[in-house]
Amino acid sequence: MEILKLQPIFKDYIWGGQRLREDFGFQSYLPKLAEGWMLACHQAGMNTIDLAACSPISKLLMSVLQFIGAAPGSTGGGVKVTTFAVLILTIRSVAQGRDDCVIGGHHIESKTVYRALTIIVIGAVAAFGSAVVVYYNTAETVSVIDCIFESCSAFGTVGLSVGVTGQLNTGAKLLYMACMFMGRVGPASLAISLTAKPDDNKRKVLPVGHINVG
Repeated sequence: MEILKLQPIFKDYIWGGQRLREDFGFQSYLPKLAEGWMLACHQAGMNTIDLAACSPISKLLMSVLQFIGAAPGSTGGGVKVTTFAVLILTIRSVAQGRDDCVIGGHHIESKTVYRALTIIVIGAVAAFGSAVVVYYNTAETVSVIDCIFESCSAFGTVGLSVGVTGQLNTGAKLLYMACMFMGRVGPASLAISLTAKPDDNKRKVLPVGHINVG
């Protein structure tokens, strides 16, 4: 199968300039470049900096942000910003001597806190567990911080890479594919769907049946 390469489309308007050409290296016959339209293969678009050249602290910070992910209802993955917020505010409430989580003057149910904690724990096991597995299988070519970055990027379905995915073997790529799926579906939702039993009626609420007798 031949790789299809697409060229970006540029627009020349009166407010155009040379920054797309000078700062980002785009080439066009137009004298001034005002807009550039291009196709990216992932939802985050293309990155404008060399992530592989970033310091380990920068990669670790970006890994944390990728692990947290997007907001509920969006197309992004990760544990979701609301889940992380519930956990942080629960810690704050406990530090203030409260027995429950309070956000904006509202009480948060315990089951919501438990679900948030479950999502973060399962997500951390999936993301950092896959990073450890990949590192010990490709330690000669990939550093541990790069494995963590790639795992968190996969879990958050971000699309960023430090350029090591192409060096991974088939097993590592399949593991990252599974990590992407879990991050997009949701750790808790995936765990519930895999462990739920069809005949489990313990918590099922059935409608009341009325029968005229006598």
